[in-house]
Amino acid sequence: MEADVDTWEVNAASLYYCSEGGRSCSTGYDIQQNLYDVIDRAPQLIRPSRCLFNSSQLHDAVKEPQVTSWIPACQAAQDSCRGTTSSRQPWLKCEYKSLSTFWEVQRHIRNHGAVISRITIYNDFNVQIGEKVREQKGEAIPAIRANATAKPWYGHAAVIVGYDNDNYTWTMLNSWGSGLNSSQTRKDGITADGLFKISMGLAGVGAPDQTYGVSCSPPPGSQWDPFGVQKFYGGKLRKNVQLMKPADRVNLTTTCFNYVLTNNDTVASVVDHFEQDIQAFVANQVEVARNRAGGGAAKDGPWTLQNTTYKLIGSYNEQQLTKMLQTAQEVLHGSFEVPYTASMQCSHYDPAGKLTTTSCDATTGAAPCLKYGNGTVNCVLQYALITVPSMLSGPIWNRTVRVCNVTYPSFGSPQDSQPRALLKLNLTSHIQRNEASYCDRTQCGQKLTRRVRCDKDGFVTSIWSEDTTNSATCFLGRVPPTLPLAWRSQYLQYAVAGTLPSFTDGDKPSHIQRSLSILQLNNNRFTGSLPAAWSALDQLTRLDLSSNELQGQVPLQWSEFKAVSTLDLSYNVKLTGCIPVPEQKQTTFTTDSLGTNITGRCPTQRAEVEGRQRAALDLLPVLFTTGEPEWQRKVDSVLQSTRSLSDFYGNASGSSTVVRIAHPVPKWSGSTFLELQFEVVQGALCVTGINTLGLRVNTTVLTQFLAQLPFLRSFNSDRSCFDFLNDCIFDDMPPMPMPLDLAKAAPASLTSFQLTGNNLTGTLPLQWGQWSTIQELTIRANELLSGPLPESWTGMRSLTFLTLSGNPNISGSLPASYGTATWAATLSLLDLSEDSGLAGTVPSSWAAIKAGRIDVQRTGLSGCIPDQLLNTVVSSTQPVAYYEPFTGPCSQNSSDLAVLRELKAVFGGSGNPGLATWTAAPADYTPTPLPGAPPGPAPYHCRNWAGVACDTSNRVSGLELSSTACSGQQGTPLTLEGTLLAVLRKLPWLQSLDLSRCSLQGPLPEALADLANLRQLNLSSNPALSGPLPAMWAAMPHMQLLDVSGCAVTGSVPEEFAAWQELRLLAAAGNRGLGGQLPASWGLMQSLRVLDLSNTSLTGQLPAAWFEATASQRYRRQAAINSSHAATESTSSAADNASPAAVQAIGQAAGPGPKALLGLTQLQVLRLAGNRLTGSMPAKISVLSQLRVLDLSGNALEGLLPLELASLTHLQELQLSGNRLQGGLPDALVRLTQLNTLDLSGNNFTGTLPGLWVGLTQLASINLGSNMLSGGVPRLWGRMANAVTHSLRLLVLTDNPCMESAALQESIQQSGITQGGRVTVQVSPSYSRQCTAPQAWYRP
Repeated sequence: MEADVDTWEVNAASLYYCSEGGRSCSTGYDIQQNLYDVIDRAPQLIRPSRCLFNSSQLHDAVKEPQVTSWIPACQAAQDSCRGTTSSRQPWLKCEYKSLSTFWEVQRHIRNHGAVISRITIYNDFNVQIGEKVREQKGEAIPAIRANATAKPWYGHAAVIVGYDNDNYTWTMLNSWGSGLNSSQTRKDGITADGLFKISMGLAGVGAPDQTYGVSCSPPPGSQWDPFGVQKFYGGKLRKNVQLMKPADRVNLTTTCFNYVLTNNDTVASVVDHFEQDIQAFVANQVEVARNRAGGGAAKDGPWTLQNTTYKLIGSYNEQQLTKMLQTAQEVLHGSFEVPYTASMQCSHYDPAGKLTTTSCDATTGAAPCLKYGNGTVNCVLQYALITVPSMLSGPIWNRTVRVCNVTYPSFGSPQDSQPRALLKLNLTSHIQRNEASYCDRTQCGQKLTRRVRCDKDGFVTSIWSEDTTNSATCFLGRVPPTLPLAWRSQYLQYAVAGTLPSFTDGDKPSHIQRSLSILQLNNNRFTGSLPAAWSALDQLTRLDLSSNELQGQVPLQWSEFKAVSTLDLSYNVKLTGCIPVPEQKQTTFTTDSLGTNITGRCPTQRAEVEGRQRAALDLLPVLFTTGEPEWQRKVDSVLQSTRSLSDFYGNASGSSTVVRIAHPVPKWSGSTFLELQFEVVQGALCVTGINTLGLRVNTTVLTQFLAQLPFLRSFNSDRSCFDFLNDCIFDDMPPMPMPLDLAKAAPASLTSFQLTGNNLTGTLPLQWGQWSTIQELTIRANELLSGPLPESWTGMRSLTFLTLSGNPNISGSLPASYGTATWAATLSLLDLSEDSGLAGTVPSSWAAIKAGRIDVQRTGLSGCIPDQLLNTVVSSTQPVAYYEPFTGPCSQNSSDLAVLRELKAVFGGSGNPGLATWTAAPADYTPTPLPGAPPGPAPYHCRNWAGVACDTSNRVSGLELSSTACSGQQGTPLTLEGTLLAVLRKLPWLQSLDLSRCSLQGPLPEALADLANLRQLNLSSNPALSGPLPAMWAAMPHMQLLDVSGCAVTGSVPEEFAAWQELRLLAAAGNRGLGGQLPASWGLMQSLRVLDLSNTSLTGQLPAAWFEATASQRYRRQAAINSSHAATESTSSAADNASPAAVQAIGQAAGPGPKALLGLTQLQVLRLAGNRLTGSMPAKISVLSQLRVLDLSGNALEGLLPLELASLTHLQELQLSGNRLQGGLPDALVRLTQLNTLDLSGNNFTGTLPGLWVGLTQLASINLGSNMLSGGVPRLWGRMANAVTHSLRLLVLTDNPCMESAALQESIQQSGITQGGRVTVQVSPSYSRQCTAPQAWYRP
């Protein structure tokens, strides 16, 4: 399993985009919730990569985030994987767990593969991994390192796929990167292969609450573990071990075994797989090596003990040397016996000047070695060192290791596995523990001495138990070597669980199928369904499955039992259906279904299923006709000679069989025939396909006929007539009505349907839009068929081929809705050729249809072709370059293109170097698709004009003018209103507009609200753009981003903006003219992630409504309509005076129930620094549970720090400097384990520094200057200088006059926080102000 990566690779994109509720880039990703949604609630989503979850957008880094629904791709993946996985029978059984340490992360990578983790992306990410490395592989790029000045940007999810403990880095894989597969590089990815490296401990990677490991294994009962014997344990294929001695076969207390290493094994992989303690494992190998060497020191094998010396130079301290001896003895010798003892020899000069040597060891201590004191010259430490091999090769004894404490050993030989299994069945009295013999040669039914019988090869063939009447119950048949646990006598007190095995052995009959005669599995805890494959147990006479927990229907295939006479299914409450009776056992077959939901015996079982279909075939003479008697007589003759379905092909069974009824006249036998296809489905012979040629179909009986064929997959009737070949056997045919109820009557299995040349009348039925299972639909060459193409056919979600050609009276225009149909992404062929009644143009929405061919030859269509369909639409027999009768690609005369040209003129035309790419398509521009792109190219301006983005319908959806038009603009600055706005209003599909740094001036226009589809508006860094924020902008319902930072905005912030329920980012920083109070109604913004109003002139307090988890409907209405202009009016009067946008906000917030979620619960970044806010910090700030950045510095907040701050466990930056906060520093902030920056300077905090803050391992900067703190640096903080465990680089304690300078300096030295120079501590040499807080004593 570990080596066959292609077989076991899971489709990662399917896990994310197809989870419950439907996900996209806009919904975000919560690791734990997503794992719960998939693994616990929808395990069928764990699909192999061969179940193609594919889409052109998936491989386009620009288009992928814009996709709002992946339902078509998910449906296609489900259909391609049908039968492979389901919620009841998943492909893999998976489990997930949080990984709390780096060691656990690394062990999971070694054992199972990638680990999912959250990573915080900082604003220097594109600097450390820039454009220059996008086409390089991740392993060749330096790792991302810590940057003290970088600010958190946003959260992201990726997977850890490797580690480097020498350089302390993780290797991560981003998005759907290809990893080490060099053939699948991704041009628009973060790197060519999606891999990148990052320093350990950085950006929250590996944090315990956001890091999860997933392990999977095939479930019991699957083809990889058909007998449910736990071939896979803990998500890994179990490795086979060997017994250390033969007597261990029947000794359940033995937990130590031998394991022979393979070429893929390493010491780490073996230790991980068998869950060994590494020290004990090495000790065991040393013992094995010593035993092989006869008890001495093993020196010639891979695991050896060698005497090692370590020369000590320098001053000698008796206490230190004693500790060294004891440590060497305990660590290196304590867990196992070695032939060496840790000792020390010292050389010194005695008082007479003679060089003398003294010895000592761990028992004596170092005193004997140092009895001559200062005369000691040198000392040498001697101890035994274990040599662990780096390469394991050579003879088998070099590759054999011992593993102990193995809970679930797996053996390759039945002689080793079966005795232990029998012992677990409590058959201990018949097994000799001192020998391998456990079999009895006594025949079943004779006097029993043992309860286990084997064949000559040592396989268990029967197990029996004596009852009180001294009779015996035998279990006969050859039991596979790993299966004894799946059998038990009804008298044994051992409960067996799991699913029932299938007993199959590939395509060949297994030993069980050839020999098992009695199977009693009653009074157990078996679950799952009854195996249909048991019908192949030819020798089985008695089957007892009573008193289990089985469920589902009794398989129809069980009617094929050849010898079963007794079947007991009683007391399985969830069993349903009926019991099929073998045909040869109608009178001797006894059954018991008491305590189940089984209705009894099937009335006719297989005969009934086949009989209903055979009755339907009696309609063939009426359904298919030629208008002459020879054919009629031929069909009647065939039906009279085949009274059952089996008669059509004798006694044949197995896969499909085709029976052809050809016209009796030789001239027409090749062009006029009826074919019936048969297959065995669920144990019965079924009609699965009908194909005809040259026959007319009587549609008045068609629905009646199809309703009686529940397993029919295809119905194809082709009556194409070619007069020039003289192939038509009749010239006239009466008109046939279109079968309106066909979609309702057709069986769910029918996926292919064709009626060609059938003289159909009427219109294409609207009702067929409900035909969700049809995949291939052909209604061709019916001259009387009329009417338009139905809009409702968008509901045919499984459609892959649609042929409506040769119907000249089908009229009207092409439905634009077909471009948004579920099947638009999966359709392969759309044929409308020779439908001359069709008129109009090809809708622009059809650009989303991914069909390889759209045939519109000889229709009345005209106009332009959407550019993405240039290589798809077939309009004439001439080369596509001529486009007749179409005018060419739509981009040549696009209304959006004309608007872009106007926009170019507004920004200076050709004289603007930033618009150098805004030119006409060159003459040699070839409309050929790019690799992996849709079948045709996007218009030239969508693909080549810098700053222009288009949607799937080729409409301009995005304008990034900041770095294009604005960068080269010259002359008089533009105003946003006027000509510029008039041009922009001509782009109704515009979703994103970036006019930042464009030197715009004048007021913010209210009419910008006419861009109703706008989702992102960036007007930042336009210092001459002035005026208030228009409340009318709230009428743009889909707004997700608004940035007016660095402008000259005045007035107050509109409360009506609460109507933006999709808003994620709102920034207006640096607008000093912006004032007033923060609107309470903004607490209704359920999607807001980032709010930045820093360095404005806001006043008042933080609104309590922002921090309310729930509120009544009345309160929500009041909060939504409350404005700065309304004083104390009643709720009703305020509603009467509210603006339209505010009324919309009220309607969205009120909701259907009496209560709804309130508060900015999704907020991640809150920046309100540099304002004039007052009051205290709200205790309910814990409602902002997703907060990563909180910056309230430079205000006038007062009071204590609320302890609820400690509940914001995602917080990475806390900036509260320059306020009037007071009180002590809370110990509880130690819970902010992701905190990177802490600034509490410029307040009135008192007390000492909390020692518990040593637990803030991610903290890089602490600024506590300009307070009234006392005492000194706690000794615990000295640990924060350790670069391996902590990130601290700067500690500011300046201007704290209550800290006595000398004592503070002493505490810094004693703590060791500055040792090594990694951490800088800033203190004041003297103070210019007096201590005004009670002085606290400092205790190191």
